[in-house]
Amino acid sequence: MSAAVKGLVTVGGPLAPGNTFTVEGGDLGALLEWRPRAGEAFTVVDGGGRLLRARLTSLGDGGASLTVFEETGFSLRPSPAVTLLQALPMRERMELVMEKAVELGVARIVPFESVRSITLAERDGRQRKSHRWWDLVLRAARQSRRPDLPSLERCTDFEGALALAAPSSLKLLLTQGCGPEPINRVVDGAAGRLAAADATVAVLVGPEGGLDPGEIDAARAAGFLEVSLGRNVLRTETAAIAALSVLACRFDDL
Repeated sequence: MSAAVKGLVTVGGPLAPGNTFTVEGGDLGALLEWRPRAGEAFTVVDGGGRLLRARLTSLGDGGASLTVFEETGFSLRPSPAVTLLQALPMRERMELVMEKAVELGVARIVPFESVRSITLAERDGRQRKSHRWWDLVLRAARQSRRPDLPSLERCTDFEGALALAAPSSLKLLLTQGCGPEPINRVVDGAAGRLAAADATVAVLVGPEGGLDPGEIDAARAAGFLEVSLGRNVLRTETAAIAALSVLACRFDDL
């Protein structure tokens, strides 16, 4: 892995608690994406791919110094990068979805407006919060001790969301009912194409009331596979969290 992954700080050699190291260049740029302050702790990756906790002891224009204080027992291993395409939900639910998506390791979040969703202007007209979304993402990444940061795209329309998901190796459309295949079966069936180092998964979640029939047709035409999360009808935020949990259990160390 390299610092090309957003916010990922890597060190060339092996590390152990008590070791102090310096980051410069691209890795310093990755560290700065966390808006770091002296004394704060971060998860870093050593030359063997192991994840360790290190505390920032000094920060200057040319570099930063950190001291390792804990081994996590985990290693950074290849897994598909997951993009969450989330229709804007009502009230505080978007913030909840973002927080939990970050904790579950999502690589990119794409908020979008759909026919049946609230608009960003309507949300911000009641209580402006979208300008604080990145702060929320950053806090969730810190709290979950993940080694990297997800990307947060600007809110777009439905067509824009589909376009951003176009290169994905597997595209999942969450729907209710007994017709679609369960999400875990579809994901397991795609194991071959998801084994590639650059594999990606897109998860499309509609708003309260679901996507409009025309949007569902457009998603199908764009290569999305309808998948089920079971017999119960889930709120949009619950569906997003449940789907991401399935993927995290399949590909990560949960």
